[in-house]
Formats: sequence, structure tokens, C-alpha cells
Amino acid sequence: AASARAAARSACCASSILLDLQVRFAATLASMTAQASCIGIVGLGLIGGSLARALKHRDPSYRIIAVEPREDTREAALRARVVDVALAHPARDLEACAVVFLAMPVGALESTLTALGPCLSTMTLLTDVCGIKQSVAAQVARLLPHIEFVGGHPMAGGTEGGFGHSRSDLFTGAAVAICPAPGAQGRVAALAELWRAVGARPTVMDAETHDRLVALSSHLPYLSAVAITELIAARPEAATLSGNGLRHATRQASFAPEIMAASALSNPYLPEELRRLAVRLEQLARLLETSPDELGAVVAQARRHHQRLLLES
Repeated sequence: AASARAAARSACCASSILLDLQVRFAATLASMTAQASCIGIVGLGLIGGSLARALKHRDPSYRIIAVEPREDTREAALRARVVDVALAHPARDLEACAVVFLAMPVGALESTLTALGPCLSTMTLLTDVCGIKQSVAAQVARLLPHIEFVGGHPMAGGTEGGFGHSRSDLFTGAAVAICPAPGAQGRVAALAELWRAVGARPTVMDAETHDRLVALSSHLPYLSAVAITELIAARPEAATLSGNGLRHATRQASFAPEIMAASALSNPYLPEELRRLAVRLEQLARLLETSPDELGAVVAQARRHHQRLLLES
């Protein structure tokens, strides 16, 4: 009889333990599921606001927690129902997020990372949308060494910034660079899938490769537009005979300096590309003076290159 009672107590204890494990597992699974559908966005400008809109458009069940210092922008995002929580400063609410996007200007990065430190779970993936990758990754590694970081850069900006110009289709067809730190490849696939969900085309590369490529493809055109704009400004009468050519050639000069200039000035590979452009322009000037036919062949070839680029982009 004693042994039967002992067996019964043992069975009851085992059943209680099993039930406790089941409850804990269910709670953990629910927490993981909730976290997976919770996304943080720090900064609700053009990119951050468009990301919030795109995610909600893709799946309204996403829970978006935004951090945005401007009260009017927070109110606008809440009215538009593209965010669920809008904070003026980073807070512990962000611990619930599976991914947190840094979408503020590069100049605000250090202070933002310092404020974010106590507010992130060690399970949270931190990423960004900045136009420069090596310096951003270095700052994250220095200030938040316990947080996994995978850099990101959507090629989808615009001359008109701010939440008021954000839209849900901004990333449709846009290239996005995903730049994991060495040895941090584990969650790249999940981040790439998130970008695909909003219509983008993610490409994985290291941060150095990214910075070298955008020095040529993005930052060099930007400073070229700045230079042409300066030349026109010095001879304002030229603007009376301007058309689409000038508008297209100088469009990037109207980008917000705190966004585009800040990224360009942080790119260590840009001076080399500027000097290469200066050399090429001098070569074209000599051809114009000495061999116009050869220059004609050069511009015809450039036209073919441009048409091919349009087809491939």
C-alpha cells in the first residue's frame, strides 16, 4: 500500500511537472510569435515612414513600435494607423521587437545608439537604412557590442523627405544592400525576407564592398550635381535657358544635406572616385579640342551603356 501511495505521488508530481513545462513552452512560443510580428522603427522620415506603411500594407497584423522626436510626425503616423505605438524617446517597449530599424540621419546615430542600449533585448536584431555601412557598423560594435547588427541600405531615397512624403510602394523593385558583420550571418535570411515582403530586391555584400560601390553609384553623382549647381549659380543667366537636362543633372543637389551629404562625407572611397571623374572630364575636354569625331564615338558608346543599365536596373 505504501509503495502504491508513493507511486501515485510520483505520478502526480510528474504530471504537475509536465503541465508546468507545457505552460512554460506555450508562454515561450507565444512570446516568440509575438516578438516575430513586432518591428521597431527609429525615425519616421521618408524611409522610416515608408517602411512602416509598406509593412502595414503587406500585413496589418504587424505591430509597429516607432521612435520619433517630432510630435506632429508621431501624431500623423498614429492617425494614418501605420504605427501602433509612437514614442518620443527609446523605451523598454522596444524589447518586444524582433527587429529594430535605425532610420534617422547618420549625424544622430551615436546619441540614438546610446539611448537604445538599455531598451533592446539581446534577442533583437538591429539593422539600419543608412547610406554608409562601415562607419555605422563600427559605431554599433563600439556602443552596443551585445546586440546583433546587420547593416542595410535601400536604394530608394528621394529629394522630398519627411513622413508626409512617405508611401507604401517606395521599396517596390528597389535594390537593398544587406551587410552582415563577419561571423554574423545567422539572421541575414530573415532580414532579406522582410525586405522582399515590402517589394525590395535584397543583395548580400560586405560593408567595404557596399561603401566602394555607392561611392561611385550614389555619392559621386550627388557631388557632381552639387558642382554643376554651383556653376549655374555663378552664372544665373544660364538658368533662363535650362530644361529637363539641367533638372535631371542637378536633381540630387536638392537632397537634404543631413541625409545625403552626411553619408557622402563619411565615405572614405569617395575622394578617389572624384579624382577619377576629374581626370575623365579633362580627357573629354582634350578630345573636344583635338578630336571631335573620337568624342562622338565616346558619347555614342556611353548612350549604349546607359540604355543597358536602364534595362538591368
